[in-house]
Amino acid sequence: MKKIFCLILVLFVTFIGIKPAYAAGPMLKFTPSSGTYDLNSTFKVTIGIDSGTEKTQAVDVWSTFDASKLKVVSIVKAATPAFDFAMGEANIDNAAGKFSVLFSPSAGSASFEATAVSGDLAVITFEAKSAGTAAVNFTCSSGSTIDSNIFNTATNDVINCALNQNGS
Repeated sequence: MKKIFCLILVLFVTFIGIKPAYAAGPMLKFTPSSGTYDLNSTFKVTIGIDSGTEKTQAVDVWSTFDASKLKVVSIVKAATPAFDFAMGEANIDNAAGKFSVLFSPSAGSASFEATAVSGDLAVITFEAKSAGTAAVNFTCSSGSTIDSNIFNTATNDVINCALNQNGS
């Protein structure tokens, strides 16, 4: 009886630890997720997306950062974007330490027929203002549409906030 119980326990623990590929949900990420930079230098961080199996038609990125340590110099469309989109004007508030930008299908593009996407959206240039560790986080709350979002073809926000990869 003990052997059967132990075997069941081992199998249970083994299968609980396996995460199938389909478990990955729509998320946003910063690449690189961390780094060390010289004071007053500039460096680039890429905003990326992985929509998993969700067909995506638009993305909102809202983020916060430590304004005493970082300054956003610019946000530009990635050289090889994840999908054919128009990037809205980036809203940068260096005093409050936040920025937002919208990515929507380009007029006449095939993106109106949304597809699952994985890749780059934009590149942020930061300036290191003072020494220390500065977090750069996606603003994301499940069910909210006034924060980071990944919209599917039914315009539902399908982002999995817990999977977003923030930076420092």
